[in-house]
Amino acid sequence: MPQIENIMIIILLITLILIWFFKTYNIFQTLKIKLHTIESEIDNILREKYDLLNSFKNTILEINKTEEFDFDLEMIKNENISNFDLYKKIN
Repeated sequence: MPQIENIMIIILLITLILIWFFKTYNIFQTLKIKLHTIESEIDNILREKYDLLNSFKNTILEINKTEEFDFDLEMIKNENISNFDLYKKIN
């Protein structure tokens, strides 16, 4: 009988480890989905900001006649940059 008890304990431990593993995996997957959603929202906000800047480009140029304005929106559009880099260039 002691062998059966040992086998049961081992099965119980394996089961607990598997439960812990799957719960942890699910938590990481949930966090990954949340991160992707947040990145998408940031991307949309930056695209809107870029579009606004692009649509007001002529107005900005008229107001800034005395100062140099070397902010090329077309260059940014053609570059393959991250959201963070786009944010830094726009601001």
